[in-house]
Amino acid sequence: MKKLLKTIFKNGFMSVKSVKNNEFGKGEFVTFGRNTTSHGSIVVPVMKDGRVALTKEYRIGADDWVVGIPKGAADQQGESFESIAKRELEEEVGIEFESLMVTELNIFPLPAFAEFHGRVVFAKGCSVVAEPDLENGEAIELYDLVTKEELLNLLKTGGINDAESAAALHHYLTFG
Repeated sequence: MKKLLKTIFKNGFMSVKSVKNNEFGKGEFVTFGRNTTSHGSIVVPVMKDGRVALTKEYRIGADDWVVGIPKGAADQQGESFESIAKRELEEEVGIEFESLMVTELNIFPLPAFAEFHGRVVFAKGCSVVAEPDLENGEAIELYDLVTKEELLNLLKTGGINDAESAAALHHYLTFG
């Protein structure tokens, strides 16, 4: 496949590339990527009593609050999924855990436009132990602690409206 990648925008956080692809037709496509890393963790926090911790986060792309679970990108190439999960749980909701299980599910949330992918991680034996320590620009709060039955109902009714979270939570309900 003949491609010509050209960076058309770059700042401290992300880059935008123009991609010419002549194998599948004429035209240019745009892809978005983080400058330093392209992987992260999507964490299902299971409390000691079995309930799952949900977050509510303002997302600029939706210009709305979305309900889901903690997630985040690696700070450096090669950072482990466990390290990312631990940091995001602490920063976003002040949660500590007893064990982590990195699953085989690797989610590409917008593969037509973005290079990013996240691995689903189950955090078991969680408890809230501190106040969140949000990064500049983040608006995230603990939304609710829900049972598996409540979680299933939220997925069914659209109460969980973040795609990465919905996929990770379906995986948890099936295999967790």
